[in-house]
Amino acid sequence: MTEESWERKLKIRTDGGKNHTADGENYPYEPTPHSVLVRLAESGYLSEKNTLVDYGCGKGRVSFLLASLTHCRAIGLDYNEDLVRSAQRNLASSRIKGVSFLCEKAENYEVDDADSFFFFNPFSSAVMKKVLDQILWSWYENPRKMQLMFYYPKDETVALLMTTDELQFSDEIDCSDLFDGNNKRERILIFELWDRGERPYCPTCCHTSDSLPCFHILNILISPYFHLGEHLVKLLPDLTQFIFYLGRYFRIDLPNDQAILFQ
Repeated sequence: MTEESWERKLKIRTDGGKNHTADGENYPYEPTPHSVLVRLAESGYLSEKNTLVDYGCGKGRVSFLLASLTHCRAIGLDYNEDLVRSAQRNLASSRIKGVSFLCEKAENYEVDDADSFFFFNPFSSAVMKKVLDQILWSWYENPRKMQLMFYYPKDETVALLMTTDELQFSDEIDCSDLFDGNNKRERILIFELWDRGERPYCPTCCHTSDSLPCFHILNILISPYFHLGEHLVKLLPDLTQFIFYLGRYFRIDLPNDQAILFQ
């Protein structure tokens, strides 16, 4: 189905429209393509048992489509009052159940019982760090399986996620075939919160905690750099993060003077 067909089916209008107010920490509204959301819905990560928070929801496309296809409960969050009003109008016209919207800064939102979180580069890494802190606080108070989904993630976001001890990389949903150009950044990265007593593993090929590690995680970090001959010098910071990740994977305790090199 085309973008317009989905809009008519759901009885919503979620196109980008005018360039809504942005600043150094909050980026302009850009709706996630319907085809990407359909692929996420078909991945099986969401069901009626899940509560999803869409950070930087804009006019509500993510919440409406995923709630419609997976029957999950969806909470759209945005700091822009005009966008939230547009989302509320869409809610009135669509009458899709289980969807709500809040006008609030992401870093101030206190996570309650939500277990799933969607991001399409809504804000800076500084804000992302604060948002992760709120999610982790909720997890520590009420330990449960939680999944964080990042569409078209920025390099600095991936680096932050890879060096957050509580998070484990879980999966990559490839979306590059949905668009022209074979852009390797067209993907959704899935991270999960895991028990500190468990050893992280790659679900692609390591099915038990005793399995040898693979290098899918390295591919996740470097794949964007090989598209259309991008400069490989950009790879160096991520390789440092990867080495640091391997140290955590093998539970390697570096001497203090060497550990400083990776901080």
